[in-house]
Amino acid sequence: LNVTAGVIDETVFQNGLNNRFVDLSTSGTLIHRAAVIQNGRNQNLIWYGNNSISENLFVNMRGSNQTVIIRNFKR
Repeated sequence: LNVTAGVIDETVFQNGLNNRFVDLSTSGTLIHRAAVIQNGRNQNLIWYGNNSISENLFVNMRGSNQTVIIRNFKR
């Protein structure tokens, strides 16, 4: 976790083995929110940046051996 924001509000639930959540946001937003559930094993979620699309994003991963990469950058 490497987040720069005025308010950081994250809920992460991991149930299983070898699950990983990497959250990188250094743009300095006012509010940074994340809601993540990982059920299973060997699940990877890599979340870069923050924008209006990801403000209320909820990620629910179930199963095994999955990787999800979310890239949120303003242009």
